[in-house]
Amino acid sequence: MNLPSIQSMKVYTFVVITIISVATLLGPTSNYVQVYKAVEKLNVTAAKSPITFMQNYRTLITVNVSVENPTGYSGIGIISIMFNVFYLAANGTTEQLSTGTRIWFTDEPGQLVGPHSAISKSYDLVLNLEDKRSTFAELQNLQNSGQKIEMLMENVGVDIDMFMGRIIVPAETVTLNHA
Repeated sequence: MNLPSIQSMKVYTFVVITIISVATLLGPTSNYVQVYKAVEKLNVTAAKSPITFMQNYRTLITVNVSVENPTGYSGIGIISIMFNVFYLAANGTTEQLSTGTRIWFTDEPGQLVGPHSAISKSYDLVLNLEDKRSTFAELQNLQNSGQKIEMLMENVGVDIDMFMGRIIVPAETVTLNHA
């Protein structure tokens, strides 16, 4: 009976530990390789309800915002989305209706958006248009006549939390489509 030498046992042990280590680290490593691609490709979309006109030149719009992770990366937590709302008039001009609007998904570590999936949040946005009474009247006339009211979310920033910490990722301008 030929027993393996101590030297060959050390080699076998080293090979087994190496295989186990590589197998254990392969999944997390391949996930983190995708982190920059995932941050770069975050996609924000939004839909809005018809405008509800209230007293004192205030309006209410329900905005449904979605954040999509089109990559295989897991580990992005969405904390909030920040944006400004603009009205795009028929003559091509834009008028800012809100500044620094923020929709909170949840506190740190954020609401996880898994690989190849999206999360959504609805938010009732109240716009005070007292200083923009003519815009208020224009919006009211457009909606009453059944015409399309175009609005944009600009200066969009997605507040995310991940293994590198908390960062704000800029996103493209988003058209607020009708829900």
